Amino acid sequence: MIIDFFRNQTFILFSVILLAGCSSGDEKSAPKNMGMPVSVMTIEAKDTPISIEYIAQTQSSHLVNIQARVAGFLEKQVYTEGEMVKRGGNPFSHG
Repeated sequence: MIIDFFRNQTFILFSVILLAGCSSGDEKSAPKNMGMPVSVMTIEAKDTPISIEYIAQTQSSHLVNIQARVAGFLEKQVYTEGEMVKRGGNPFSHG
C-alpha cells in the first residue's frame, strides 16, 4: 500500500515538473536561433570539359598475327597512331 502511494506521488511530481518545463513563460527572454552563417552562390550553366586520367594496362580482345607477304624490311610508318586504316590501305612503306 505504501509503495503504491509513493509511486503515485512520484508520478504526479514528475508530471508537474514536465508540464512546468513546457510552459510558454516569457518568450522575449528566450534566445533566438540565428543558425550558422552560410555563403550563397549563383549557379550558371556552362560547358565543362571532363578529363580523367587513369593508370592502367589494356589488352586487345582480338589476337592479331602479322606475317610478311613480301620480302624486305619496313622503312616507314605511313599512318598516324590511333588512326583508322581502311581495308586494302597500305599503312607501311617497305623496301
